[in-house]
Amino acid sequence: MHMAADQAQARSHRGIAIVGLLVLPLLFVPTVAISTLGEPGFEAPAREAVTFLEAVGASSWAPFMSALQVLAAMTLLWWSVAFIRSFGRVAEERAWLPTAAIASMTVFAAYAVLASSWATAAQLEEVGPELALYAFDEGNLGFASSWLGLAGFALASGWATLAEGWLPRWQGWLAVASAVGFVAARFVWTSQLWLVPYALFWAWFVAANLVLLRRSTTASRT
Repeated sequence: MHMAADQAQARSHRGIAIVGLLVLPLLFVPTVAISTLGEPGFEAPAREAVTFLEAVGASSWAPFMSALQVLAAMTLLWWSVAFIRSFGRVAEERAWLPTAAIASMTVFAAYAVLASSWATAAQLEEVGPELALYAFDEGNLGFASSWLGLAGFALASGWATLAEGWLPRWQGWLAVASAVGFVAARFVWTSQLWLVPYALFWAWFVAANLVLLRRSTTASRT
């Protein structure tokens, strides 16, 4: 009975890890593809925003990439639920951490699903400078605010890891460091400093999934 339970957990961990690693191409391939259309920086002037949104509107594949980003966000949300619940061990005084983690990831997923200012402006036959700049800035500001959702998930996951030993301790500290960085970056969101906690978060994300995959492989051999 105990061996059967271990095998079931191993299969669960393997599935969670595979879904998690699948999130990366689903999220970053569309993001990089759209950026090749000339996406300017956060503080771009109106003329650059117009050029970029017109390029997005003229592209035949950009709507497909946007849809993939939505799918990636939903898959990430599903992964977060499975990831948090797969461990099961949470002390009573920290029983709220899994719920806080899932709620935080929901904030990020909601941004990805509901943010439509770029797509809406790009579909117009003519994009005026003022509308283009508003749509561009609104999308970027929404993205910056979504970092707080990732921060909440990373903080709750890192806290639980350090307290319960879910993952190696260095991964817990890595998650906490990315959370602190995201919060700080939100206050200076036009700066390129946001790339530091963003890179830390996804490094933790990959490492966490690799740990689950390794554990599932080890369990299946015993």
